[in-house]
Amino acid sequence: MNSTGSKIPDRETCLELMERYHMPPNIKKHSQIVCQVAMALARKLNKNGEHLCLEEIEAGSLLHDITKSKSIETRENHAETAALLLRTLGYERVAQIVHAHVSVADIDRDGKVTEEEIVNYADKRVMHTTVVSLEKRFKDLFIRYGRNEQAVQYITVMRDKTREIEKKIFLRINKSPDDLSALLPGFA
Repeated sequence: MNSTGSKIPDRETCLELMERYHMPPNIKKHSQIVCQVAMALARKLNKNGEHLCLEEIEAGSLLHDITKSKSIETRENHAETAALLLRTLGYERVAQIVHAHVSVADIDRDGKVTEEEIVNYADKRVMHTTVVSLEKRFKDLFIRYGRNEQAVQYITVMRDKTREIEKKIFLRINKSPDDLSALLPGFA
């Protein structure tokens, strides 16, 4: 449980849930790399005075795509279906983080960095299983999902919000987004 009394699955439980809900190996690998990125950023931010809950970030990043393969078939919003699943399992706070992994509702530029922002940003920096720049990631998203004007507008808003999150994070750790790989164990 976290400080608000919300139940948080530990890493082992997250891995069990990934199996139970038939997360394909490629999505599992993506989620594990998103977790590495998110945890590295969160630890660096905490060293610089933020107070992020590492357990929430770990669970949110590991489980953010738990319903993605099913949602591809059903055309449902995987952020919403994943959040619903996690709520039914009693993981309310993790569900909130997972719900925001595609798009964070509001960003307070001057406020504290949130767990939602960390998982959202980490997901946007991992294309499949490779850490990439936002430019490269969003170019891919426009190609794969920009099927109509509405989709292009949505991705554009998402990209702009992600850039705001990036500025917020990297101002607080006194690094450049280009330095992300250096923060990751085994990626430098």
